Amino acid sequence: MSRMRRVVQAMSLTMIIALLCACGSGEKTTSDQSEDQASSQASPDEVTATQESDPTQPEEKTVVDEPKEPQQSPSVTLLNASSVEDDVLLSWVDLAEQQMDTRVSNVLMLVYDVGEPIEPPQEIPETEASVHERILDDGQIDSLMADFEAWLEADECMSTDAGYRAEESMIYRRYLEEGGDASHMRALCPQTRVVGIGLTDSLRNEEPASVTELLVLHELYHAFQQDLEEEGECRAAGDAEDSTTRWMVEGGAHYFSTMLVNDLDQEEARQVIYEQARQSLNESEGLREEAPDRKGAAALLLMIDKGMTTHESVMDGSLFHECAREFQFGNSNPEISLVEQEWSHF
Repeated sequence: MSRMRRVVQAMSLTMIIALLCACGSGEKTTSDQSEDQASSQASPDEVTATQESDPTQPEEKTVVDEPKEPQQSPSVTLLNASSVEDDVLLSWVDLAEQQMDTRVSNVLMLVYDVGEPIEPPQEIPETEASVHERILDDGQIDSLMADFEAWLEADECMSTDAGYRAEESMIYRRYLEEGGDASHMRALCPQTRVVGIGLTDSLRNEEPASVTELLVLHELYHAFQQDLEEEGECRAAGDAEDSTTRWMVEGGAHYFSTMLVNDLDQEEARQVIYEQARQSLNESEGLREEAPDRKGAAALLLMIDKGMTTHESVMDGSLFHECAREFQFGNSNPEISLVEQEWSHF
């Protein structure tokens, strides 16, 4: 069993600009060309005067404001106490990040193994997880939590509130100590995200690896969605009972992960999405009821087919940059009303 802490840094746009400025450019600007032209037309006296300028005088230097770096660069930190190799998990992180238009979040991904479920089934209080046999020993848990707490303290937002950090540490210690089969992304701050995944015995030993990959990619997509914590009108609209937020957010993550697991073969992934949506349709018809991820992915396919949005905007995450799910595709949009009625007509 391996455990590591590794940070995958994403280079920001400002860093790229700074590098380009440092390297210079072979192209001349309009002002460069004007100076060249003026120099070529200068009189011999002017040229001589220029050449014989006093070398003791300091040269004038143009002060250029350097681009400001973001206060905290986007990154993904892996804490791995599972049977899945670090390189495999990080390859999934890289795959997901490569699709993104831009990245802003600071993400911790905690992955660990759990044993068989405890009978009768027991839920861990204040979580979505069930209790399983614990595989990790006390030393492993203490080591993981030390790294987890160090990450929280280093995060720009979480570093300001020791009480909040202590609460989150207690929650994740409970997951580890009680063998919680976590499967979530939690937003601790607007750009601070934790992906928690407790790999069950069935995931490790019975299901194909693609099922675990799908789960990891799904939660990473949530971690990269940029507008989930927007306040004000976006938050108010998203909290309404008839909001489109849940099925679009979950549907986007399922669409994304299904496409990647199927090697971006859109037609093959479409058939997988439809088949899974049919299975969920047998349980309930509403987009906001059971399995909003599977149903939502089918609804997004319909929106793409209708020209309302694009495959690219889902895959690069830009659909979730400015609360389009409510401001552009909310229930006041008559086209969305049709999508909610027709999403299962495939």
